[in-house]
Amino acid sequence: MGGRDDALERLKAQLLALAESLPELVARAQAQAEAIAEAEGRPVVLTPPLINAETERRRLLSFAAYLDHYGRFDTRTVGAIPVHEALEQALALTRGEIEHKARLVASLGAAPLVHASPRQLGQVFVSLLVNAAQAIPERAPDKHQISVELDTSPAGWARIAIADTGVGISAEMLPQIFEPQVSTKRAAGMGMGLTIVREIMSELGGYIHVESYLGGGTLFVLELPAAGSAES
Repeated sequence: MGGRDDALERLKAQLLALAESLPELVARAQAQAEAIAEAEGRPVVLTPPLINAETERRRLLSFAAYLDHYGRFDTRTVGAIPVHEALEQALALTRGEIEHKARLVASLGAAPLVHASPRQLGQVFVSLLVNAAQAIPERAPDKHQISVELDTSPAGWARIAIADTGVGISAEMLPQIFEPQVSTKRAAGMGMGLTIVREIMSELGGYIHVESYLGGGTLFVLELPAAGSAES
């Protein structure tokens, strides 16, 4: 585990350094471009790179926080996990990514413990939350919402629903989003594609279902068997 932990620490340090320097680098590049435009007598066209830089900075910080938190857990360290705790941790890690894009509404009700590792649940929840944020256009947080719900299904399983009011997924793309090599904003969050989300859910004996249409947002529903049940 030592080599792996060292690599995670190096990556985290690189991400933090890049996050801190990114706004200054972009501002310097924009200032140089504006100076050249003025020298050539061209009008200065103001672009929004600083807004984009701040978005990327938040993403880098979220990823570093993810590595710091979940890098301490081995996927082989499994047990009876409270789903609400895993969701709360994932929400805390992604809040900076979400709140400048949309209102965040969380309703975490009672649900059974599930047999998993914190890292497995973290990968699933963080990936889906980041993908939800990436599906929402910039600069309209008052017009969009990401909602997270936790409850118990009629079968006694833990049920998690993550919905967004983003761009949605086309009918043509929807059957493919869990396939490897599919590269869309929906399937690329934090470098962990929806393929991995589906694999983890399968390993845990659970199910994942998605509903979406272009321009109408997306809903992911996950169900996980209660710890100690025959399915877990």
